[in-house]
Amino acid sequence: MGENLYYNNYVEPKKSKVMKKINLLSGFHGCIAISLLMFMFFACQKDDTMQPSAQTSSAPIEKTIPVNPTALPYEIIKINHISPRGLVPDYEMTLSTNLTVRFEGRRNTAYQGVKILKTDERTYAMLKYMYESSHLFDVPSASVNNGMADQPVVYTSFNNGTQMITLTDYNTGDPAKLYELRQRTEMMLGITLLVYGE
Repeated sequence: MGENLYYNNYVEPKKSKVMKKINLLSGFHGCIAISLLMFMFFACQKDDTMQPSAQTSSAPIEKTIPVNPTALPYEIIKINHISPRGLVPDYEMTLSTNLTVRFEGRRNTAYQGVKILKTDERTYAMLKYMYESSHLFDVPSASVNNGMADQPVVYTSFNNGTQMITLTDYNTGDPAKLYELRQRTEMMLGITLLVYGE
């Protein structure tokens, strides 16, 4: 009976204002923590869906680049020595924009046949500047060959990318500007050694 009386008369102590605030704050912080966890979970899920797979990222990316005709290599300088008879060397050399030098010794040359060489960018730039600064488009070709049949003739062509000119001379030093330009071109590209040897 004494125990029942004790429990029946038990009164739960009132919580202080401080304890109520602590319980309220703990519940509020718990909600915030749960909300943050859910936000991070869904954010990670979204990032995973946006990230490409390892197989996709390692695959090469193919890109089609349109071909530009002006970017294709072309002959910028061409010198053609034609000697129908005698001991005068008969050969042709060309320099292309991709730095390729082509020599063809046809007759009376130290090297017979076709030989492909490569020049460097500095030599190429120097030769291009030489031809551009020589104003070949204003240089007249040799007008007559003195009436001599089968005389050796040289055709010098220059293409500046927009226009091309071919000048004719008879290897006599006229016109002097063209003759000197040809001589320097063949020396700088190593053609002189292929024609006359060491």
